[in-house]
Amino acid sequence: MLKGHYRSYQKWRDDTLVLDIWFSVQSTSKLTGLDEIRQLLQHPAFDMKNPNKLRSVIGAFCGSNLINFHKLDGSGYQFL
Repeated sequence: MLKGHYRSYQKWRDDTLVLDIWFSVQSTSKLTGLDEIRQLLQHPAFDMKNPNKLRSVIGAFCGSNLINFHKLDGSGYQFL
């Protein structure tokens, strides 16, 4: 989890829509690489069976985190 975002998570963790946005913000940050994405996938509030959670983490990373998804080593594509 990115530093500074823990307090906002604690405040809004019971609001599903805000939590989806929180996941998206985490996933699209240029500071978020695959290690952080894998951590988000293990987050207790993440549910692989929930399409909104998938979109807010994996979809946001692949569609909006251009620096880390399109790394020259191809790791983003391999992840997807």
